[in-house]
Amino acid sequence: KSVMRWNRIIMITVSVSGTIYRDINCSASFDGDEGTVSGVTVNIYKNPEYYSIGTISSDGSGNYSFSKTIKENEELSIQVSAVSPSGYKSNPHTFPSDIVLKSSARSATYNIPQVPNENVGSCF
Repeated sequence: KSVMRWNRIIMITVSVSGTIYRDINCSASFDGDEGTVSGVTVNIYKNPEYYSIGTISSDGSGNYSFSKTIKENEELSIQVSAVSPSGYKSNPHTFPSDIVLKSSARSATYNIPQVPNENVGSCF
């Protein structure tokens, strides 16, 4: 007698969110008085292939959020990168790091510094 077994595929939602902030002192740390930047394009890349799996914008408070559904036994390794808006540059001391999302780590926070052009000199 044969027995059929069904493996149920369980899907989970993983997410990354954060704030795009004005890194006035180029410290790569979100100090409470620095403020946020709205309307910034945020690209989400899948690693190690490094291809785009999403593009979103920061809201009026500088916040962004991205979610994706994956199989419970999968891992999703991503990098988050902001396109510097007019009047800003990326902090030269920060580099996007890999964020691994999986069933035991379903969410991550990643704040992204943007240095106002007039403050870029404080980065060196």
